[in-house]
Amino acid sequence: MQNDRTITLIADDGKEVVCEILFTFKSEEYNHNYVIFKVPNEDTAGAAIYFPGENGKGTLEKIESEEEWEMVADAFDQYMESQQHSCGGNCGSCSGECCEGEECDCSE
Repeated sequence: MQNDRTITLIADDGKEVVCEILFTFKSEEYNHNYVIFKVPNEDTAGAAIYFPGENGKGTLEKIESEEEWEMVADAFDQYMESQQHSCGGNCGSCSGECCEGEECDCSE
């Protein structure tokens, strides 16, 4: 992974694909780090197990088990929900701040 919030993957045809990192997280249950990323020009996200390496260059491994995929999908759903409810800070009820724990009338 790179510090600029991108990750470079090698496609099946050998071409490099630079993807946007949406978020990363660690699962204590599976004792793995995960990276969730968006492939350019696609409406879907991808995920992989991430093993940190030197100089920000780590390795990725496919997620194999159905249970692990379900856990990653739940984390992704929570991320997407948090993005839909994030406050742009332009609504009157938030006074320019995010309304944590309060009802927000933002259109964001």
